[in-house]
Amino acid sequence: MYFPLLRGRQFELLALRGLADDSRCQKFVVPIIEPVRLDLRVLQLANDRFSECDFHPYLIANPSVGELVDMPQVILDYLSGFEKEDLAYRPAFLCDRWILQHRQLLEHFEDVLLVCINSQLSDDDIAVLAESSSISGVVLFEPERHRSLKRSLSDKRLIRLDDWFEAEQRNADYLPLPPHKFSEENAYYQGENYSGYGDFTLLPMTYTERGFAPRAVAIHWSFLKDNRTVEEIWVAHYTSVSNYSTTDVAGKFREAVQKLIWDREKYGFTENQAYEELKTYYDEGRYPGLGTLKKLSIQNHILVNAEYLSSVNDES
Repeated sequence: MYFPLLRGRQFELLALRGLADDSRCQKFVVPIIEPVRLDLRVLQLANDRFSECDFHPYLIANPSVGELVDMPQVILDYLSGFEKEDLAYRPAFLCDRWILQHRQLLEHFEDVLLVCINSQLSDDDIAVLAESSSISGVVLFEPERHRSLKRSLSDKRLIRLDDWFEAEQRNADYLPLPPHKFSEENAYYQGENYSGYGDFTLLPMTYTERGFAPRAVAIHWSFLKDNRTVEEIWVAHYTSVSNYSTTDVAGKFREAVQKLIWDREKYGFTENQAYEELKTYYDEGRYPGLGTLKKLSIQNHILVNAEYLSSVNDES
Protein backbone atom coordinates (compact mmCIF):
# COMPACT_ATOMS: atom_id res chain seq x y z
CA MET A 1 0.00 0.00 0.00
CA TYR A 2 1.07 3.55 -0.71
CA PHE A 3 0.53 6.24 1.97
CA PRO A 4 1.18 9.75 0.56
CA LEU A 5 1.27 12.45 3.24
CA LEU A 6 -0.33 15.71 2.13
CA ARG A 7 -1.23 18.95 3.85
CA GLY A 8 -4.86 20.02 3.70
CA ARG A 9 -4.41 22.86 1.25
CA GLN A 10 -7.01 23.26 -1.45
CA PHE A 11 -4.92 21.99 -4.36
CA GLU A 12 -3.90 18.88 -2.41
CA LEU A 13 -7.47 18.05 -1.45
CA LEU A 14 -8.60 18.68 -5.02
CA ALA A 15 -5.96 16.22 -6.19
CA LEU A 16 -7.32 13.54 -3.87
CA ARG A 17 -10.94 14.30 -4.73
CA GLY A 18 -10.11 13.79 -8.39
CA LEU A 19 -8.65 10.34 -7.69
CA ALA A 20 -11.25 9.07 -5.23
CA ASP A 21 -13.14 7.07 -7.84
CA ASP A 22 -10.04 5.49 -9.42
CA SER A 23 -10.21 1.77 -8.70
CA ARG A 24 -6.42 1.42 -8.34
CA CYS A 25 -6.27 4.28 -5.84
CA GLN A 26 -9.18 2.85 -3.89
CA LYS A 27 -7.34 -0.46 -3.60
CA PHE A 28 -3.71 0.60 -3.16
CA VAL A 29 -3.57 4.23 -1.93
CA VAL A 30 -4.31 5.48 1.59
CA PRO A 31 -3.59 9.22 1.89
CA ILE A 32 -2.65 10.82 5.20
CA ILE A 33 -3.85 14.42 5.46
CA GLU A 34 -2.38 16.95 7.89
CA PRO A 35 -4.94 19.78 7.96
CA VAL A 36 -3.52 23.31 7.97
CA ARG A 37 -6.59 25.58 7.68
CA LEU A 38 -9.03 26.74 10.35
CA ASP A 39 -11.72 26.90 7.67
CA LEU A 40 -12.83 23.28 7.41
CA ARG A 41 -15.10 23.67 4.40
CA VAL A 42 -12.56 22.21 1.97
CA LEU A 43 -12.15 19.22 4.28
CA GLN A 44 -15.92 18.81 4.31
CA LEU A 45 -16.20 18.93 0.51
CA ALA A 46 -13.45 16.34 0.27
CA ASN A 47 -15.12 14.12 2.87
CA ASP A 48 -18.38 14.15 0.91
CA ARG A 49 -16.57 13.05 -2.25
CA PHE A 50 -14.53 10.41 -0.42
CA SER A 51 -17.66 9.03 1.24
CA GLU A 52 -19.40 8.67 -2.13
CA CYS A 53 -16.45 6.71 -3.50
CA ASP A 54 -15.72 4.55 -0.41
CA PHE A 55 -12.27 6.16 -0.19
CA HIS A 56 -10.81 6.51 3.31
CA PRO A 57 -7.85 8.82 3.97
CA TYR A 58 -6.47 9.37 7.45
CA LEU A 59 -6.88 12.84 8.98
CA ILE A 60 -4.31 14.00 11.56
CA ALA A 61 -6.06 15.45 14.61
CA ASN A 62 -3.03 17.23 16.10
CA PRO A 63 -1.21 18.88 13.19
CA SER A 64 2.25 20.37 13.68
CA VAL A 65 2.08 23.09 11.01
CA GLY A 66 -0.39 25.67 9.74
CA GLU A 67 -3.29 27.42 11.44
CA LEU A 68 -4.34 24.45 13.60
CA VAL A 69 -1.15 24.01 15.60
CA ASP A 70 -1.96 23.50 19.30
CA MET A 71 -5.68 23.25 18.46
CA PRO A 72 -6.38 19.49 18.35
CA GLN A 73 -9.89 19.95 19.71
CA VAL A 74 -10.95 21.53 16.40
CA ILE A 75 -10.32 18.34 14.43
CA LEU A 76 -11.48 16.08 17.26
CA ASP A 77 -14.81 17.92 17.31
CA TYR A 78 -14.98 17.70 13.53
CA LEU A 79 -14.42 13.93 13.53
CA SER A 80 -16.97 13.48 16.31
CA GLY A 81 -19.63 15.50 14.51
CA PHE A 82 -20.50 12.86 11.91
CA GLU A 83 -22.69 9.83 11.84
CA LYS A 84 -20.33 6.91 11.34
CA GLU A 85 -21.62 6.10 7.87
CA ASP A 86 -21.06 9.70 6.69
CA LEU A 87 -17.45 10.03 7.81
CA ALA A 88 -14.84 9.00 5.24
CA TYR A 89 -11.82 10.10 7.28
CA ARG A 90 -10.10 7.79 9.71
CA PRO A 91 -8.26 9.30 12.68
CA ALA A 92 -4.52 9.73 12.87
CA PHE A 93 -2.32 11.30 15.53
CA LEU A 94 1.21 12.65 15.40
CA CYS A 95 3.38 11.16 18.12
CA ASP A 96 3.85 14.27 20.23
CA ARG A 97 3.68 15.17 23.91
CA TRP A 98 0.03 16.19 23.66
CA ILE A 99 -1.21 12.76 22.60
CA LEU A 100 1.09 11.09 25.12
CA GLN A 101 -0.59 13.14 27.87
CA HIS A 102 -4.07 12.43 26.45
CA ARG A 103 -3.55 8.88 25.24
CA GLN A 104 -6.87 7.80 26.75
CA LEU A 105 -8.46 9.59 23.77
CA LEU A 106 -7.18 6.82 21.51
CA GLU A 107 -9.68 4.41 23.01
CA HIS A 108 -12.57 6.56 21.72
CA PHE A 109 -11.70 5.72 18.11
CA GLU A 110 -11.21 2.71 15.88
CA ASP A 111 -8.56 2.06 13.22
CA VAL A 112 -6.19 4.78 14.45
CA LEU A 113 -2.89 5.54 12.72
CA LEU A 114 0.10 6.81 14.70
CA VAL A 115 2.42 9.03 12.67
CA CYS A 116 5.99 9.51 13.89
CA ILE A 117 7.53 12.47 12.04
CA ASN A 118 10.59 13.98 13.72
CA SER A 119 8.95 13.01 16.99
CA GLN A 120 10.33 14.43 20.21
CA LEU A 121 9.09 11.34 22.03
CA SER A 122 11.39 8.49 22.91
CA ASP A 123 10.91 5.10 21.29
CA ASP A 124 9.64 3.85 24.66
CA ASP A 125 6.95 6.58 24.71
CA ILE A 126 5.87 5.72 21.18
CA ALA A 127 5.69 2.04 22.13
CA VAL A 128 3.39 2.98 25.03
CA LEU A 129 1.06 4.81 22.64
CA ALA A 130 1.08 1.87 20.25
CA GLU A 131 -0.14 -0.46 23.01
CA SER A 132 -3.68 0.91 22.59
CA SER A 133 -6.00 -1.64 21.01
CA SER A 134 -7.31 1.09 18.68
CA ILE A 135 -3.95 1.47 16.93
CA SER A 136 -4.05 -0.31 13.57
CA GLY A 137 -0.79 1.03 12.17
CA VAL A 138 2.33 3.07 12.91
CA VAL A 139 4.07 5.33 10.40
CA LEU A 140 7.82 5.60 10.96
CA PHE A 141 9.58 8.54 9.32
CA GLU A 142 13.07 7.46 8.23
CA PRO A 143 12.67 4.21 10.17
CA GLU A 144 16.41 3.58 10.35
CA ARG A 145 16.22 5.99 13.30
CA HIS A 146 13.80 3.65 15.07
CA ARG A 147 15.33 0.19 14.73
CA SER A 148 14.59 -0.88 18.31
CA LEU A 149 11.06 0.51 18.07
CA LYS A 150 10.45 -1.40 14.86
CA ARG A 151 11.38 -4.64 16.62
CA SER A 152 9.10 -3.91 19.57
CA LEU A 153 6.17 -3.16 17.24
CA SER A 154 6.50 -6.32 15.20
CA ASP A 155 2.83 -7.15 15.83
CA LYS A 156 1.66 -3.82 14.37
CA ARG A 157 1.18 -2.76 10.77
CA LEU A 158 4.26 -0.62 10.04
CA ILE A 159 4.50 1.95 7.26
CA ARG A 160 7.76 3.62 6.32
CA LEU A 161 7.72 7.31 5.37
CA ASP A 162 10.57 9.11 3.61
CA ASP A 163 11.25 12.60 2.31
CA TRP A 164 12.65 11.93 -1.17
CA PHE A 165 11.96 15.21 -2.95
CA GLU A 166 15.14 17.27 -3.36
CA ALA A 167 13.87 20.83 -3.36
CA GLU A 168 15.88 23.61 -4.98
CA GLN A 169 15.90 27.19 -3.71
CA ARG A 170 14.40 28.61 -6.91
CA ASN A 171 12.31 27.09 -9.69
CA ALA A 172 14.96 28.15 -12.21
CA ASP A 173 17.46 25.89 -10.43
CA TYR A 174 15.62 22.84 -11.79
CA LEU A 175 16.38 23.88 -15.38
CA PRO A 176 19.69 21.99 -15.81
CA LEU A 177 18.67 18.90 -13.80
CA PRO A 178 18.29 15.63 -15.73
CA PRO A 179 15.68 13.00 -14.78
CA HIS A 180 16.81 11.06 -11.72
CA LYS A 181 15.73 8.31 -9.36
CA PHE A 182 13.16 9.42 -6.81
CA SER A 183 12.56 6.22 -4.83
CA GLU A 184 12.80 2.44 -4.94
CA GLU A 185 10.74 1.74 -1.80
CA ASN A 186 7.83 0.65 -3.99
CA ALA A 187 9.85 -2.44 -4.92
CA TYR A 188 11.43 -3.26 -1.55
CA TYR A 189 9.10 -2.24 1.30
CA GLN A 190 7.45 -5.65 1.63
CA GLY A 191 10.79 -7.46 1.76
CA GLU A 192 11.69 -5.26 4.74
CA ASN A 193 8.47 -6.23 6.55
CA TYR A 194 6.52 -3.02 6.02
CA SER A 195 2.84 -3.04 5.19
CA GLY A 196 3.21 0.15 3.19
CA TYR A 197 5.46 3.00 2.19
CA GLY A 198 4.88 6.72 1.90
CA ASP A 199 6.36 10.05 0.89
CA PHE A 200 5.35 13.70 0.62
CA THR A 201 4.66 13.25 -3.11
CA LEU A 202 6.59 15.78 -5.21
CA LEU A 203 6.34 18.47 -2.55
CA PRO A 204 8.97 19.39 0.05
CA MET A 205 8.43 17.98 3.51
CA THR A 206 9.04 21.45 4.97
CA TYR A 207 5.74 23.33 5.10
CA THR A 208 5.75 26.81 3.59
CA GLU A 209 3.14 29.31 2.48
CA ARG A 210 4.02 30.96 -0.79
CA GLY A 211 1.98 33.46 -2.74
CA PHE A 212 4.36 35.43 -4.93
CA ALA A 213 4.58 35.36 -8.72
CA PRO A 214 7.43 33.09 -9.88
CA ARG A 215 10.19 34.03 -12.29
CA ALA A 216 10.20 30.43 -13.54
CA VAL A 217 7.57 27.72 -13.81
CA ALA A 218 8.74 24.20 -12.93
CA ILE A 219 6.75 21.00 -13.41
CA HIS A 220 7.84 17.87 -11.55
CA TRP A 221 6.68 14.64 -13.19
CA SER A 222 7.00 11.07 -11.93
CA PHE A 223 7.40 7.98 -14.07
CA LEU A 224 8.35 4.33 -13.74
CA LYS A 225 11.74 3.20 -15.02
CA ASP A 226 13.03 -0.36 -15.32
CA ASN A 227 16.27 -1.03 -13.48
CA ARG A 228 17.22 -4.61 -14.24
CA THR A 229 14.74 -6.64 -12.19
CA VAL A 230 12.68 -3.86 -10.56
CA GLU A 231 10.82 -0.73 -11.55
CA GLU A 232 11.92 2.41 -9.74
CA ILE A 233 10.11 5.71 -9.46
CA TRP A 234 11.95 8.50 -11.22
CA VAL A 235 11.20 12.21 -11.54
CA ALA A 236 11.80 14.64 -14.39
CA HIS A 237 11.78 18.43 -14.04
CA TYR A 238 10.43 20.68 -16.78
CA THR A 239 11.26 24.35 -16.39
CA SER A 240 10.51 27.46 -18.41
CA VAL A 241 13.37 29.30 -20.09
CA SER A 242 12.11 32.92 -20.26
CA ASN A 243 12.86 33.47 -16.58
CA TYR A 244 14.06 37.09 -16.60
CA SER A 245 11.01 38.58 -14.86
CA THR A 246 7.71 37.62 -13.25
CA THR A 247 5.67 38.64 -16.29
CA ASP A 248 3.82 36.23 -18.61
CA VAL A 249 3.51 33.27 -16.24
CA ALA A 250 1.13 31.69 -18.78
CA GLY A 251 3.92 31.75 -21.38
CA LYS A 252 6.32 30.16 -18.94
CA PHE A 253 3.73 27.45 -18.23
CA ARG A 254 3.49 26.70 -21.96
CA GLU A 255 7.27 26.43 -22.30
CA ALA A 256 7.49 23.90 -19.47
CA VAL A 257 4.52 21.80 -20.60
CA GLN A 258 5.80 21.66 -24.16
CA LYS A 259 9.03 20.04 -22.96
CA LEU A 260 7.07 17.49 -20.91
CA ILE A 261 4.87 16.53 -23.86
CA TRP A 262 7.90 16.14 -26.13
CA ASP A 263 9.41 13.67 -23.61
CA ARG A 264 6.31 11.50 -23.15
CA GLU A 265 7.41 8.68 -25.43
CA LYS A 266 11.10 8.99 -24.50
CA TYR A 267 10.41 8.24 -20.82
CA GLY A 268 7.16 6.34 -21.19
CA PHE A 269 4.96 8.76 -19.25
CA THR A 270 1.60 7.20 -18.57
CA GLU A 271 -1.27 8.92 -20.36
CA ASN A 272 -3.30 9.02 -17.16
CA GLN A 273 -5.92 11.61 -16.23
CA ALA A 274 -3.31 14.05 -14.90
CA TYR A 275 -1.31 13.94 -18.13
CA GLU A 276 -4.44 14.25 -20.26
CA GLU A 277 -5.67 17.29 -18.31
CA LEU A 278 -2.26 18.97 -18.56
CA LYS A 279 -2.11 18.30 -22.31
CA THR A 280 -5.63 19.69 -22.76
CA TYR A 281 -4.61 22.99 -21.17
CA TYR A 282 -1.63 23.11 -23.53
CA ASP A 283 -3.63 22.20 -26.65
CA GLU A 284 -6.32 24.75 -25.85
CA GLY A 285 -3.83 27.48 -24.96
CA ARG A 286 -5.16 27.86 -21.43
CA TYR A 287 -3.21 28.58 -18.25
CA PRO A 288 -4.91 26.95 -15.24
CA GLY A 289 -2.81 28.53 -12.48
CA LEU A 290 0.02 27.20 -10.33
CA GLY A 291 -2.35 25.50 -7.87
CA THR A 292 -3.77 23.33 -10.64
CA LEU A 293 -0.27 22.56 -11.85
CA LYS A 294 0.66 21.28 -8.38
CA LYS A 295 -2.59 19.31 -8.26
CA LEU A 296 -1.76 17.53 -11.51
CA SER A 297 1.81 16.77 -10.43
CA ILE A 298 0.48 15.20 -7.21
CA GLN A 299 -2.16 13.21 -9.08
CA ASN A 300 0.37 11.87 -11.55
CA HIS A 301 2.72 10.84 -8.75
CA ILE A 302 -0.02 9.01 -6.87
CA LEU A 303 -1.24 7.33 -10.06
CA VAL A 304 2.30 6.17 -10.91
CA ASN A 305 2.53 4.48 -7.51
CA ALA A 306 -0.97 3.00 -7.87
CA GLU A 307 -0.14 1.74 -11.37
CA TYR A 308 2.97 -0.03 -10.08
CA LEU A 309 1.21 -1.64 -7.12
CA SER A 310 -1.68 -2.72 -9.31
CA SER A 311 0.62 -4.33 -11.87
CA VAL A 312 2.72 -6.29 -9.36
CA ASN A 313 -0.35 -7.52 -7.52
CA ASP A 314 -1.92 -8.68 -10.79
CA GLU A 315 1.22 -10.68 -11.48
CA SER A 316 1.30 -12.37 -8.06
